[in-house]
Amino acid sequence: MTKKPYQIFFILVLSFVFSKVVLSPSLLAQPLLIKDNQELYKAAIVMEPTTGTILHAENSQKLINPASIVKMMVSLIVLEHLQEKQIKLTDQITVSKWASKIGGHQVFLKQGEVFELGELMRAVVIGSANDAAVSVAEYIGGDQQGFVEMMNRRAQKLKMKDTIYQNPHGLPPGRGQQETITTAYDQALLGQELLKHPQYIKWSSVRRDMFRNNTFELLNTNRHLLKKMPEVDGLKTGYHRKAGFSVVATAKRGDTRLIAAVMGAKKTSIRTKIAARLLARGFSKYGYVTVLHKGETFKQSVSVKKGQSETVDLILAETARFFLKRSDHNKIEQRINLPESIEAPVIEGKILGNIELKLNDKILQTIDLHAAKSVTKKTFWQNLKESLKL
Repeated sequence: MTKKPYQIFFILVLSFVFSKVVLSPSLLAQPLLIKDNQELYKAAIVMEPTTGTILHAENSQKLINPASIVKMMVSLIVLEHLQEKQIKLTDQITVSKWASKIGGHQVFLKQGEVFELGELMRAVVIGSANDAAVSVAEYIGGDQQGFVEMMNRRAQKLKMKDTIYQNPHGLPPGRGQQETITTAYDQALLGQELLKHPQYIKWSSVRRDMFRNNTFELLNTNRHLLKKMPEVDGLKTGYHRKAGFSVVATAKRGDTRLIAAVMGAKKTSIRTKIAARLLARGFSKYGYVTVLHKGETFKQSVSVKKGQSETVDLILAETARFFLKRSDHNKIEQRINLPESIEAPVIEGKILGNIELKLNDKILQTIDLHAAKSVTKKTFWQNLKESLKL
């Protein structure tokens, strides 16, 4: 059937609008925004863990149920006990009746079975196994409640002020039970501390592993993000119907590592997409810049009166290295504070001045300038000889 002229015109107009609005690159490049009750995720944050710099935050203080992300705290306590040599990865743990019946995501432990702590921790971190998490908690804390108290004490020491743990597995609360609460910011703090233990990354970066003498496959619950973004090597996902889909992810590109938390997403794909987008954007817009190096000879020297040498070189006492927006790397200003001259003797290592490094009138760092060598006074005869020449 032949379309009438007004129908053709209408179709052309719709096509034009669609191409300009729906497919606009500027719109596609915009971040997903939180709007009223139609949100795609509840909160997000990006942090640089060495300096604690927050690159991006959306509702980062909003109270949220973290689901299985609670296992990050389980892991931190285990790793700290390992560091203090209170336990070993080869310790034998017997599965309790309670652990075997915990339900949810699990590796189907049976009451009375015995596993090494290291094997259970792989199940916790890679496979997010609730039964393994409870077994580990009971072993270290004496029972589940004792371990939960340890979790909350550790959270307070880390200044996770809005976090209260109720269990070590992250399942929804039962009748009469309280709900675990946290924030995206608190989870970034936890991730920051967890990264001090390289063993965790060895576990969390594995996409696939085997359990129970190679009879049970462990698939990393974070495998979609690990596959989507090769730089990602951790940290932990969480999900249940009430909490939604959450992830605390970390990635390293060059000498820069970032942590991103996306909490309460509607779908796994949204959680993965937003985390990858935030990390990629962080790497593209921020980075480290080294302005000065410790031990370098500074470009200026200081005049020495009555000394065996007329000048003394200066040595930088510290390295000046900053994590900043890449657009600010060339905007750092230097203010040098040095005397016009000093009188001998000069002792090697003596502080003769300093250099202030500033960005937008904010002092980033003040570095002392030390004398590179000692300069002794001229002798009486040297002074007399110079006087006669004059």
